[in-house]
Amino acid sequence: MKWLIPSIIVFDVVLIAGAFFALRMVWAKLARPWPGTSPLEDAHRRLFQSWSFWFFNLSLSIHVSVDQDYLHLEPAHLLRLIGMPPSSIPWSAISIHKRHRFGKLITVRVESVPWKLSGPAWCLELAEDAPS
Repeated sequence: MKWLIPSIIVFDVVLIAGAFFALRMVWAKLARPWPGTSPLEDAHRRLFQSWSFWFFNLSLSIHVSVDQDYLHLEPAHLLRLIGMPPSSIPWSAISIHKRHRFGKLITVRVESVPWKLSGPAWCLELAEDAPS
């Protein structure tokens, strides 16, 4: 019985560390081909936006900037601490896969990434107007 609480604590630490490691590896598939760049001066920016991909739901964890060339995704501070770098995805690499009910979310496919990415419609709608 005296090992129960320490065992639970160790299990939780290992589980959380494993989740952070998996999140970092999956995000790297997005950030490696398109490393972060500085948004243009006229870029529209919103902080703490919710995004989801693969098994992860990053509620209120991504800062988003959009300009005429790129969708700029910058993980919030805690996620940057675990090694998630910013990414700037060109609009030509994004295609709309599905619009969700009530128009607040859009799921997109990103070129050369095996999973879909869901995020706020206000920024992903620009992918429709982008030249291919």
